Amino acid sequence: MKRTARGFTLVELLIVIAIIGILAAVLWVTIQPLELLKRSRDAARMQDLSNLQQAINVAVAETTSPTLAEVICKDIVVLPCLGDTDDLNSTKADGSGWVKVDVSSSTSYSLSSLPVDPSHPTVIYNYKADATGWEINATLESTMYASKMANDGGGDIAKYEIGTNLGLIP
Repeated sequence: MKRTARGFTLVELLIVIAIIGILAAVLWVTIQPLELLKRSRDAARMQDLSNLQQAINVAVAETTSPTLAEVICKDIVVLPCLGDTDDLNSTKADGSGWVKVDVSSSTSYSLSSLPVDPSHPTVIYNYKADATGWEINATLESTMYASKMANDGGGDIAKYEIGTNLGLIP
């Protein structure tokens, strides 16, 4: 009687496992899933801040009677006014949230709530305003967007800065 071999040898299995491991490592390095997550969160941060910048600019443009400081530091007597997303009730868009501008009542462009960082509450956005202008800072995670932080015109190369006075937050 003739015996027929069934199955794979140990050497064949080890070769297949090694090839699969090499392909998985190459694919992991190429795709970089953690970097993709960082990029998507950074894109959300930049879009949030762009929307907020537009809402603040519209609120300032539509309000003609009070001074600039009264618009960008609503109900605050002592300047500069500060805020960050750690503040209690920080998402209120009526000027009592972390941004001290009422961006909820504009007829042409308004926000129903203020944005918070997409990753977790310990990463915060910072706001500061005085009689000359305002600034908002955020930290970006992705290496792809590191140049945006360095070239945004602000004083801190480790922060993404927007606003009309990028020297307010040290």
